[in-house]
Amino acid sequence: FFSGGLATEQHRASARTRLAELLPSLVHVEVVVDASREQLIRDLEASGMLGYYYLNGAHVVSPKTTSDNQLHLYRKQSLCMDIIAGREVERGRRYDRIIFSRIDYHWAAPLPPLHLLDPLFVWIDCVRVATGECWLDRGGLDDNFAVLSRDHAEIYMRRWDYVQEGVALLLPYMTGHMFLKAMLEVQHQVSVGRFLSVAGMACCRAAWDCGHGWSREKRFNCTTDGLWRTQAIAELVLPTVTRLHTGRCAGWRRPAKWRAGAAGRTPEPPVPDEAACMRRA
Repeated sequence: FFSGGLATEQHRASARTRLAELLPSLVHVEVVVDASREQLIRDLEASGMLGYYYLNGAHVVSPKTTSDNQLHLYRKQSLCMDIIAGREVERGRRYDRIIFSRIDYHWAAPLPPLHLLDPLFVWIDCVRVATGECWLDRGGLDDNFAVLSRDHAEIYMRRWDYVQEGVALLLPYMTGHMFLKAMLEVQHQVSVGRFLSVAGMACCRAAWDCGHGWSREKRFNCTTDGLWRTQAIAELVLPTVTRLHTGRCAGWRRPAKWRAGAAGRTPEPPVPDEAACMRRA
């Protein structure tokens, strides 16, 4: 469980304590400060890959970028996998599934149950727009959330390792979303399943320097109800949430023409189950 940008050990200790209070079921809390631009450059120099990535000019995947650098995310995801591997040694067995999520996600309804998410696929939520496309993919794949098999986690969560080892598939000026798509679908031939999103980025104080959206209110990136980063996110997510919530319950079901997934094939996504929800109410 990670956060960045906390300057002192006192701040980091306070963050760990507060997170443990808010989420008592957490097994491990780790607070990691983002590496400096200079440190990222040194890390790539040590791997012998710095010249290649300078030549590549891969936008947010390059240490030349001064802001919005995806390498921070990849580095912390790799550290997270190191912690998971350590826990697996302690428990004597591997985890079956790994779920990655941004810290600043607001969840308005439960995820589909894991038995509806075929482990042969990487599952990424989709804020679908009128064209049928996923709004946050932006030419690649949205990288805010994923449900992974244990083997797929070693690909999705190890992008920093692939970059350091010089074996990541990159193209000039590739964005982080494009890199994720190339890594999964092209380099490793992993199929991706999608389900309708029931979460989105939460409100953020302007002083926190959050990206991804800005409201007219000067103090916050926040909708008037105090829940979402932008009104656009709320308007795209809430129709699915409304379908799920009937009375005081929520449910997902397999589509009518469900078929088992297979590598290279697109799985049928789980769908909101209004009827079953009404039966349980």
